[in-house]
Amino acid sequence: MATTIVMPQLASTMESGTIVKWLKQVGDEVVEGEPIIEITTDKVDVEVESPASGTLLKILVSEGDEVPVKNPVGVIGVSGESVGDVPVKATPKLEEKTVETIQKSDIKPTGKLFASPRARRLAKESGINVFDVIGTGPNGRIIGLDVVKFAQEGKKVASEAKPVAGQVVKLSSIQKTVAERLTMSYRTAPHIELLMDVNCEKMIALRTFLRSQGCNASYNDILAKYTSIVLRQFPKFNSTYADDGIHLLEDVNIGIAVAVGEELIVPVVKNADKKNIKDIAQESARLITSARDKKLTLDDLTGGTLTITNLGMYGIRSFKAIINPPQVAILAVGAIEPRAVVVPGQIIAQQMMSINLSIDHRAVNGAQGGEFMARLKDLLETASLDLLMNRPTGL
Repeated sequence: MATTIVMPQLASTMESGTIVKWLKQVGDEVVEGEPIIEITTDKVDVEVESPASGTLLKILVSEGDEVPVKNPVGVIGVSGESVGDVPVKATPKLEEKTVETIQKSDIKPTGKLFASPRARRLAKESGINVFDVIGTGPNGRIIGLDVVKFAQEGKKVASEAKPVAGQVVKLSSIQKTVAERLTMSYRTAPHIELLMDVNCEKMIALRTFLRSQGCNASYNDILAKYTSIVLRQFPKFNSTYADDGIHLLEDVNIGIAVAVGEELIVPVVKNADKKNIKDIAQESARLITSARDKKLTLDDLTGGTLTITNLGMYGIRSFKAIINPPQVAILAVGAIEPRAVVVPGQIIAQQMMSINLSIDHRAVNGAQGGEFMARLKDLLETASLDLLMNRPTGL
C-alpha cells in the first residue's frame, strides 16, 4: 500500500512549511530514513526523511509552494502502483520574487548520483559537494580517490562562489526573518552596552584540564555554563519584556549564535544551569553539527532566554550585539589575546578577553547590568571546576 509523505510539524508553533527542493524525482527509489525533501520555515532549513522504502510515485506539491503541516506532499509505493488522487490543500504558490529568494547555494542537481559510499562519506567529512566531483570509476561513478583528488586540488564548489559587483544577492526566509526581528529589536528596545575585560589565565588552564579528562569543552561551553549560573542569581536578565510587565522565566536556556553559510542561526542549550559542562559540551556539539547538516528542529531553535555571540575566532577584540527578541540581554565575546596588565609593582602579559553585554533598559538598568557583569567576571577569573560540574560549593 502506498505511503503518503506529509509536511511535518517540527514544533507546536509551526503552521506551515515551504518546499525548497525535492531531493528525489518521480520514479526514483528511496529508502526509509533517507532525505527526500528539503523544506524551510521562518526559523530553520531542514531535510525531511522518507517515511518508507519504495518508489517515489507522485509529487503533489511543487518547489516553492507553502503547505500547511500534516498535509500530503508526495506518495511512495511500489513501482507501477496506481495511487489515484490524493487530496492536498497546499496554499497558493508564492510570488515569483519570493521563490527567487532560495539561494543558488541551496539548489542541488536532480537525478541519480553514482558515488560509492566511501566517496559520499569523504565528501561529507571534507565539506565538499559531491555533485561537483568528476567520477573516474565505471560509467562515471565517483570513487573515494576522486574526492581526495578534488580536495587536494583545492577546487571550490559553486555554492562557495563569492558575490560579484552588480549582483543582487537574494535573501532566504531565515535571513528575512532575522533582519525583521533585529530591526524591530533595535528600534523598540533601548540598548545599553556594558564592556568589561576578563583575565582568562585560569579559564584556559581549566579548559586544558577538561580536555585532558576527555571533555571536549569549548570556551563558548564554559561561558554558557557560567552565564547560566549568573542568570539564576539575577533573574531579571532571564526574562522577557511586555506592556504588562517583566515576565521572569523558569528555565535558563542559552542560545549560541552560529554562522551557517550566509545565515546566522541561534541553537539553544536548554536548562544550561542544570547541566554540567560535559553535558553542555555534548549538546552544543550536537546542535552545531545539526545546524551545518540542516538537521535542526524548531525545538532546537526556540526557548532561548539569553544569547551568546562570539567573534573571537576572527580576531575581533570587542563588538556590540543587537538583542535577540524577546530576550532582554545578549553577550558579545571577543578574542582571547595576550595584553599588558598592570599588577602591583610590574607590568606582565596575561591572556585577556573582552565581553560586551547589551541589555534592554526597559527591563534592567545599567547598575544591575554592572552587577551581572561583575559576577560573571568573577566566575570566569576564578574558573571553578566544581561549579562547572554542578558540585556543591557553599556559594
